[in-house]
Amino acid sequence: MDFCSNCFLNAHLIFTYLISSIVIFLVLGQFSFIKTNHSRLFWGLSFGLGPIFISWILACLLALFPKQSNLFYLSIIYTLFLFMLSISYKAFPLWISGFKAQFFHLRRIEKFVLMIIVFLLILNFLLIVVIPNFFSDSLDYMHMAKIIAKNRDLSLYPMVSSHTTRSLIASWTHPVGYMGVYVWTYLGSPVLNLNLSLQITSYFYAVSLLLAFISFFDKKDILLSLLSCLLLMSTPLYFYQVYQASIDPIRCYTFCIALMFLTKIIQFERESDNSFKNYLLLGFLLGMACFSHSIGFLSLPIACAIYFLLSSQAFLIKIRNITLFCMIPILIIAPRFWVNYKTFHSLITDTSPVWGLKTIEYNPTLNIIRGLGTSFERIFYGLFKGFTKIKIFGVAYWIMIGGLVFFKFNFQAWKKKDFYQSSNLFIFISALVVLCFYSMALVSFLLNMNLFIKNDRYILTMQPFVALVAGYMMYNFYQRYCEGRQFI
Repeated sequence: MDFCSNCFLNAHLIFTYLISSIVIFLVLGQFSFIKTNHSRLFWGLSFGLGPIFISWILACLLALFPKQSNLFYLSIIYTLFLFMLSISYKAFPLWISGFKAQFFHLRRIEKFVLMIIVFLLILNFLLIVVIPNFFSDSLDYMHMAKIIAKNRDLSLYPMVSSHTTRSLIASWTHPVGYMGVYVWTYLGSPVLNLNLSLQITSYFYAVSLLLAFISFFDKKDILLSLLSCLLLMSTPLYFYQVYQASIDPIRCYTFCIALMFLTKIIQFERESDNSFKNYLLLGFLLGMACFSHSIGFLSLPIACAIYFLLSSQAFLIKIRNITLFCMIPILIIAPRFWVNYKTFHSLITDTSPVWGLKTIEYNPTLNIIRGLGTSFERIFYGLFKGFTKIKIFGVAYWIMIGGLVFFKFNFQAWKKKDFYQSSNLFIFISALVVLCFYSMALVSFLLNMNLFIKNDRYILTMQPFVALVAGYMMYNFYQRYCEGRQFI
């Protein structure tokens, strides 16, 4: 790659991972989605929205206008963001205020926890640089993205015809959000050997989620957010998936920020500070969660259940608002559902015709390999793998039990009005998210399906919420220790 090409690629990456998210923040600020006193919150929540939004726009362009030149797609998306910037640049002081608000005096314990988090991030980045990517899923996504970028045709996905994909068969049906970021990176480079540039994507979203945690909580609760960040980054499987360029960080990020903003909407409603626009923004965030991975579809029923339970609005208004914020993600994912149905006669599938052959006994063999061959194993190493596989999920699940104990002893607090004005509301909602997910996993288990438990990475989707509840427990323990009170 010559000097000019290298400069353009670097500029392309800076636009993708930094400038695009700033522009989205400015648009939200310009059209009054963001108020001055919420600039810190939205600065963190919007930090990672740029790449996934670019991926969605690119997917629409590749579907509507296939086989055009690279310049065609690049020029349209760059022009779109230039237009968005031209109508929203006046909101830049709002972004600056949100950025400045991230910096404030930290106590010694908070500095210590922050140093450990920074150490883990530096170590993870060094592993990205030093260790080659050998994780099969991420290599598959990179290869598929390379084929789509070379042909500039999204109709090749899912890849079920070896004649057009150089013998690659990829029959899964996940939305193309994560892969679309790769395609966009390939379009911005004259060569297709960009492994390090592509591996940055997962690292970027891991950092984005940590920033969202830190900016979401009040400054007085910064230790709570830092402890939650530490528990998440120290989860062995999550740490591994970040430096091996897995899809997990991006789907954890989009899933989590959608529920974060839902929490704020519930607070805004009780403060009579809500706006009709907020439900549209929530719908967009839920749409990005659905667009990033099939597990993101679970964010819709979970968000609906939590909103219906905790919202202060009247019944009919709740139904109206749920319809409003569900409409946008359904429109976003409907085209992919249609393609899946035409190809497989199913909306979602993750299988291959070969796997269905009775002679090879694929599913029973896979269950045995993954330690899920018996009912005992399915229960203890499937449903409860967060507790039994400490080498994979760390200690967050066990610490979370302590957090749930605090919820029990402070149950009356949930009924108080001022509770909905505090950061504790999101901890409560995080516990509800974990409860909803495991309720669906239990139903799946009772129906003799391993859908939720067959892959450790599916359970990993809940790790940010588990880390938040566990962080709440550690935070309360530290407070009681400092005050000289008993633990419980």
